[in-house]
Amino acid sequence: MTGTDHAGRRPADNVPPLPAGIVHDLNNLLGGMLANLHLAMADLPAGHPAQARVESVNRAALEARSLLRRPAAGRAPRPTEK
Repeated sequence: MTGTDHAGRRPADNVPPLPAGIVHDLNNLLGGMLANLHLAMADLPAGHPAQARVESVNRAALEARSLLRRPAAGRAPRPTEK
């Protein structure tokens, strides 16, 4: 369910930023999920009944990862590698 409030913001925009340690841990969990989803998609034969569901979970995991990587107001910027 997606929507916007009267100011045109999505509900996720109203959530305060997560601490960096939690973001890091969630990103690690999502990485493992995405790797296993990739393997599952590669193992499923074309047209398999589970294919659409696995792809749907993969899209959701990618969206979750993109939300975690989105810069949030008030969060200290990540140090850049030199």
